[in-house]
Amino acid sequence: MRVFSHDAQTDDARRSLLRSQGPCLNGYLSNPTGVLGVKRSKRVSALIDTGASMNMIDNSIAKSLGLLQIDQREVVTAMGPTLAPVYYAKLVLELVDVTISGRFFGGNNGGIGTNYDMLLGRSFLQDYVFNYNGLIGQCELGSRDDLPGIVRP
Repeated sequence: MRVFSHDAQTDDARRSLLRSQGPCLNGYLSNPTGVLGVKRSKRVSALIDTGASMNMIDNSIAKSLGLLQIDQREVVTAMGPTLAPVYYAKLVLELVDVTISGRFFGGNNGGIGTNYDMLLGRSFLQDYVFNYNGLIGQCELGSRDDLPGIVRP
């Protein structure tokens, strides 16, 4: 299991940040296809959102990286139903050593008006165990390899 939390000196400060800002991870989002022969990457912040069914990225970031739009789908966000572009991207999450390559739905500020560049929803979490410990202001993210005998194949 990989432990992560907000940067803070005390448990009280970490608890406060986790409660007010939610569980977040930083990483690098990139354009793995090199559209127009240019590969770009950007440091991003991602909110883990257990209420979101999919992963979303801010449209302005997708456009600045030249991400390939592979589809367009109707999605329902906290703001209501909308047509959303679907981009192909690669995300490397630093503290938990996770790489995701695949589909990210486009939205404005992660689709719900947050201060984060991305939302990681249940389509991300379906492959992990996620623990939210509000008492000490930490979260844990683990894979099948981290939990032998607990997670069934």
